[in-house]
Amino acid sequence: MEKILDFFINIQILKKKKRKGWLVHRIKDSESTASHIFRMTIMSWILGRKKGLNIEKILKMSLIHDLCEVFTFDETPYDPLLSKKDGSPQDQKRITEILKKWPKFTLEQKGEKVRRKFEREHQACKKLLADLPTDKRKKIENLWLDFEKGKSREARFAKQVDRAENFLQGMEYWAKYGRIQRDLWVRWAREIFDDPVLIEFEKAIEKRFCEKSKTEPKEKMDKILDFFIQIGKLKTISRKGPVLIGVKNPETVAEHAFRVAIMAWILGEEKKVNFNIERILKVALTHDICEVYVGDITPYDGILPKAKKDWPELFDRWPRFSKEEKRKKAIGKQKREKESSRKLTANLPRDLRDEIGGLWLDYGRGSTREARFVKQVNRMETLLQALEYGKENKCRPFKSWWIGSKEQVDDSLLVKFMEELVKKFYKRKELFNCQ
Repeated sequence: MEKILDFFINIQILKKKKRKGWLVHRIKDSESTASHIFRMTIMSWILGRKKGLNIEKILKMSLIHDLCEVFTFDETPYDPLLSKKDGSPQDQKRITEILKKWPKFTLEQKGEKVRRKFEREHQACKKLLADLPTDKRKKIENLWLDFEKGKSREARFAKQVDRAENFLQGMEYWAKYGRIQRDLWVRWAREIFDDPVLIEFEKAIEKRFCEKSKTEPKEKMDKILDFFIQIGKLKTISRKGPVLIGVKNPETVAEHAFRVAIMAWILGEEKKVNFNIERILKVALTHDICEVYVGDITPYDGILPKAKKDWPELFDRWPRFSKEEKRKKAIGKQKREKESSRKLTANLPRDLRDEIGGLWLDYGRGSTREARFVKQVNRMETLLQALEYGKENKCRPFKSWWIGSKEQVDDSLLVKFMEELVKKFYKRKELFNCQ
C-alpha cells in the first residue's frame, strides 16, 4: 500500500503541470495535463462507445497516456525552433512569427525526433511505475506502450481522440484569446484524422468555431460536442474546500476527478473482488459533472461566520446538524445537482443521456457496490489532497478532513489506505486520533 500511495502522490504533479503548447501561445489560464486527461478520457469513451471497442481498456489507456510527464516535459512540434527563447519582447515577436507556420522537418529529422521522444518518455514512465507491484506495473506499462505504438484498435482510436481534445481546446482558446492560429489548426486537423467518427467530430468543431451562424446544435455530433465543451468548464472551476482554507492555485474539479478515477481503478483491482472496473471508471469520471452549473458544494456552505478569522476554528470541527436540518440540506443539494445534471445531458442522444444520468444517480444513491466504493475513494482523494496542501503550502489539514473521512469510510482496504496516510504525513501516529 505504501508504494501505491507514493504513485498517487507522484501523479498529483500533473494537476499543476501546465501544457507547454498553450504556454507558448501565452494562454493565461492554460489547462493542466490532468485536466486534459480528464476530458480526453470522457471523449474516448463517448466517441468510441459504438465502434465495438473495449471501453474499459480505452478508459484505462486514456487515463495513463500522459503519466510519463510526471518525470519529463511536454513536447510541442515547435520545440526545435523555440529552444533559444529568452523571454524578451524581441524574442516574443520571433515566437509569434514562428507560430504562424506549421514547422516542417525532413523525414529523417521527424524519425529522430519521434525516436528520442519515445525513449525519453518511456524511461520516465518506467521511473514512475518502478515501485508498483509487478502485476500493476506491467499492466500500466503495456497500456502505455500500446498507446504509443498503436498496436490495438483501442490505442489507434485513443491516439486520435487525444489529438481531437487538443484541437477542441485550441479552438476554445482561439475563441477566448484569439492567439491561436485557427486556420492553421484546422488544416492540421483535416490532415491527421482518418477515423470516420473523428472526421465527423472535426467537422462539428469547424462548424461551431469557424461558421458565423450561431444556431442551436441540431445534429447528433453537434450535441455531443456541446456536452464536451460544457464539461471542459470543469478545467477552470476550483474545488471550494481548498479555496476556503486559502490554498494558492487550488485544484480544479477536472483535476480532482482525474485522480479519483485512477485511484478507484488501482484500488478497485487491489481488492481482488469481482468489481466492474469499467463502471467504476465511468462513475469516477462523471461523479462531479453537475458542478458545471452549480459549482462545488461543501458541508460548511451557509454556516460560515462573516469574519474569516473565525473560519479556522470552524474547520477543526465536522459540521453537525439535526436530522431535520440534514434532510433539508440533502434535499436542497440533491435538487440543485440533479437539475444541473439534467441540463448538462439534456441534448445528448437518449441512450447516452440515460447512461450518464444513471451513473451520476448511482453515485449519489450508492445503488451499486461500485458506486459506494468510488464515493469512499473520492473521500480518500480529498483527504490526500488536503494533506499534500498542508505539506506544500504550510496550511495544516484541518481536523474536519480526518473526522469526515473516518465517519464516511468503512471499506477495509480504504481504512488501510487511511492508515498509510498517517504513516506518510505524520511523525506521531496519535495525531490520527483527532476526533
